[in-house]
Amino acid sequence: MKDYCQGESFQARCSYDEVIEMMTAVYGRMELGRCAELDMGYIGCESDVLDLADDRCSGRRMCDVSVPDLTFESTKPCLELKSYLQASYTCIKGILVSFR
Repeated sequence: MKDYCQGESFQARCSYDEVIEMMTAVYGRMELGRCAELDMGYIGCESDVLDLADDRCSGRRMCDVSVPDLTFESTKPCLELKSYLQASYTCIKGILVSFR
């Protein structure tokens, strides 16, 4: 799992015969580190946003999510404090299906 701080983007890319499968997606201030340098009393606040990330990314070849993201922010994991994204994905063999 990798951290994506404010001003960064989560970018998932798979080869032409593979699609994205989101493994994890958590939004908030999970731990002190590169994205949350000060505690401010709100370390450990988080929202599991895997369903939201699945809707946006899983089954596609490419996906970009900028941080902050309005959809993830709507979960309000840490009141008004800046949150970051921890996410991971894998590429699985598959074909894109288009419906007419």
